[in-house]
Amino acid sequence: ALETALVREPDASDAWAALSIARLDEHRFPRTTETDPAALDAALHAARRAVACDAENAFAHQALAMAHFFRREFDDFHIAAPRAVALNPAHADVLADIGLCHCLHGEWSQGLPLVDRALAISPRSTGWYHLPRAMHHALQGDFAAALHAVKSWPMPGFVWSEAHTAWFLAELGRHAESQAALQQLRLLHPGFEPSLARQLERWCVCDAIASAALAGWRKAGLAIGEVRIQPFTRTRG
Repeated sequence: ALETALVREPDASDAWAALSIARLDEHRFPRTTETDPAALDAALHAARRAVACDAENAFAHQALAMAHFFRREFDDFHIAAPRAVALNPAHADVLADIGLCHCLHGEWSQGLPLVDRALAISPRSTGWYHLPRAMHHALQGDFAAALHAVKSWPMPGFVWSEAHTAWFLAELGRHAESQAALQQLRLLHPGFEPSLARQLERWCVCDAIASAALAGWRKAGLAIGEVRIQPFTRTRG
């Protein structure tokens, strides 16, 4: 529908940005264990069109930053991300999305303040806003705080909410509850376990988070063999 609309109104910056995010989600949340290799190229193309149509559109720069991040073009992400935030510093989704990307990359000092600002602006926001703080608590060994963060605004059925809940419960020794969360994860997302390495790479998860999460998921009972995470590279888009 967006593509059809853009044929009629090719200068609609918001529509190009929305199309970019939609194509990005084909990569982040594929319907099968494999992703469409063209999705990230399409996301970047649409984001660039969004910026070209309106260089002052925060949504366009948000889409551009996220397209670069998930393409592992981190130098370009670090150029587009602050532009998105500067253009609309009170937009919760802009702050949370850019903050999440920083946190996944292990840039906590840059990412957490953005996520916290997003939560202050929109305290009843969607639950994924809480995941960066939950992961940070986990890396500090405070799994009670991590569990509280992920459960503070539940997202039943969301793959990463279920996975993190199983991880934190296992680390707290609450094995029956961890097994229940794991069972729910397998029921709702049967492809998660065999595609775990690809999932972590797809989300550009840094080694520190990936190592801690894998240890927790193994403790919870996920059948995880050797996982090799693609190292971070900084490339130009």
